[in-house]
Amino acid sequence: MNLDKQESEGIRLGKTLRALRLMRRMKQKDLGNALGVSPQQIQKYESGKNVLSPDKLRICAHVFDVPMIYFFPSVNDPSGRDSNGSDLDLLADKSNLEFLQALTAVKDQAIKKLMLQFVRAIVAVEARKKS
Repeated sequence: MNLDKQESEGIRLGKTLRALRLMRRMKQKDLGNALGVSPQQIQKYESGKNVLSPDKLRICAHVFDVPMIYFFPSVNDPSGRDSNGSDLDLLADKSNLEFLQALTAVKDQAIKKLMLQFVRAIVAVEARKKS
């Protein structure tokens, strides 16, 4: 594996870790305690500056109750693409995740559709302002 590919895998793995942690509303300190590392080290894992060891990855899978293969979605795709990379980018952003969590709390489907129309209208207005 060349260095660029290895770095991009580290970044993708970090985004996966961050998305899982945020979805579980877990602090970096708490994940660090589970892994026996500092919150600063968790930040390095999440940014892709440092890569999780296989042993730490196994612990993460246990903490988040996901199979280890969850961290390697491209293994399941014969093309080798990371099909959910853009989803990870969305979920790794805390404000996006908070918005999604709030949206899922709304049970009325008609209200959800209205909210979606509203957000799309805002996006269209912003796009017109930029052009």
